[in-house]
Parts: sequence; C-alpha cells; structure tokens
Amino acid sequence: MFALAALLLALAAAPAANAGQASVQGTTVVYTDSPGDSRAISWARDSGSIAITETLRDVGSKVSPTAGAGCTAYQPNNATATYVCTGDGLADVRIELGDGNDSAEAAQTSAFN
Repeated sequence: MFALAALLLALAAAPAANAGQASVQGTTVVYTDSPGDSRAISWARDSGSIAITETLRDVGSKVSPTAGAGCTAYQPNNATATYVCTGDGLADVRIELGDGNDSAEAAQTSAFN
C-alpha cells in the first residue's frame, strides 16, 4: 500500500510535458509554441526541407513534440526536439511564440550536416 502511495505521489510531482507543434500549411512551415516553459527555437533550410529545433531552458521540464501535417518529430533527449518538414515549394517559416519568455532565430548553417 505504501509503495502505491509513493508511486502516485511521484507521478503527481513529475513536470508537465510541453512542446510546440510544427506543420506545413501551404508553402509555409508553421511552428506554434505551447505556453509555459521557456524555449529557444532555431530553424534552418536545406533543399526541400526545413528543420525547426526547440530546446527547453527550464531545468527539469520535459519536451513532448507534436508533428503536424508534412512534418516528422525527432527527440534526441528530454529537453530538445527537432521537427523536419518537407513539401513542394516550401517558401516561408512562421514561428509563433506564445507567452513572451521564448526566443527564435534562423541558424547560420544547415541543420542537416
């Protein structure tokens, strides 16, 4: 009985899993931030793909990426996720940051090296 109570208490104390979502909308790759954690967002273009990487700044938080239409999510660790989005004629990237404690910038090198 004690073990069950301890497990339930540990689950209740676990940090929430948050992440943004990336999808292809027409010729635009759109990343939409979820509110809460502080994130650093970067993106890079290579041929017909655009990669968007989000890194959580909050210690103890865990990213849980959501890939929408035209994108695939990769999660190398608990604090980082990369979305690779492909499609014909991708022309733009739109980054929608939510609650004001995030940053975004274009990477100076390809994300696919």
